[in-house]
Amino acid sequence: MITETHIQLINDRYKYDEVNGGLINRATGVQNKGAAAGGRYKQIKVSSLVLYVHKVVWMMHNNWQEPKGVIDHINGNSLDNRIENLRDITHTENMISRSNASEHGKWVLKHGNGYKVEFVFKGVSQFYSFPTLEPAIEFRDKISLEIEKGIYKLKRPTRVF
Repeated sequence: MITETHIQLINDRYKYDEVNGGLINRATGVQNKGAAAGGRYKQIKVSSLVLYVHKVVWMMHNNWQEPKGVIDHINGNSLDNRIENLRDITHTENMISRSNASEHGKWVLKHGNGYKVEFVFKGVSQFYSFPTLEPAIEFRDKISLEIEKGIYKLKRPTRVF
């Protein structure tokens, strides 16, 4: 959780770069590249707290209010932290979002000689393996609809082949 002290430290150290969407160090004038979490998200460290840059940027533009859901990168580029590329959406909306799609559509990934449907539901990783692409897509569509309707139940992942 970001405290008033963290907010003050962030405001003292950084300003928002409207062109690139990053945070500029006020003392050096250099954009803070931030350590990327697994190459996916830029981070900064404030006091002992490690924060995602996209969340800091979103909160800077929203009176330091915590987001109600998760901060999504609209164009799917998790390193593009321009405010116009960020939105506060629910976890379910984020999982269903087209911007979170792989080459074969959302949640469907090539896996060895087959394919897998992989997603996170209520913080639990769910994955199902399929020998070919078509049944993986059919299963993904079924699960996506169940999540959208609010009827999906956590299941023990299974391998179909």
